[in-house]
Amino acid sequence: MEYVVTAKSQDSRGALSIVVLSEEVLVKSKPIIQIGPLQLGKGGAALILLLILAASFGGGIWFYKKRQDKLILRVVFAESEVSKIFKLITEDVETLSTALQTPPTAEYDYTLKKLQENLKKMELYIQKGLEKIKK
Repeated sequence: MEYVVTAKSQDSRGALSIVVLSEEVLVKSKPIIQIGPLQLGKGGAALILLLILAASFGGGIWFYKKRQDKLILRVVFAESEVSKIFKLITEDVETLSTALQTPPTAEYDYTLKKLQENLKKMELYIQKGLEKIKK
């Protein structure tokens, strides 16, 4: 806003001076934030806060999308692992079923132990994969 200031003085006797008119005076509100020569009023501070808010929102969306992409990759990896595990189990069961058709031999015991070990390993792999997905 622009104003014009008029001034007159009065001495101790009560005498008044001539009224003096100034040039136009530009009046600004007191700055809310001042860093060196940079001064921000209400509008500037609101603009800065709005920009910070928009940047935070954009960063949040970017982080969420990255997290979703990583989660999708982990799920695909877990599906692949589960598929491999069931393929191994199927092969071991077929080997065991052919071994059962013959009299018990050392191959039967070996295949049974191998199947048990594979099941334990597979259980650990599945648990680790699911824990990664949860993170």
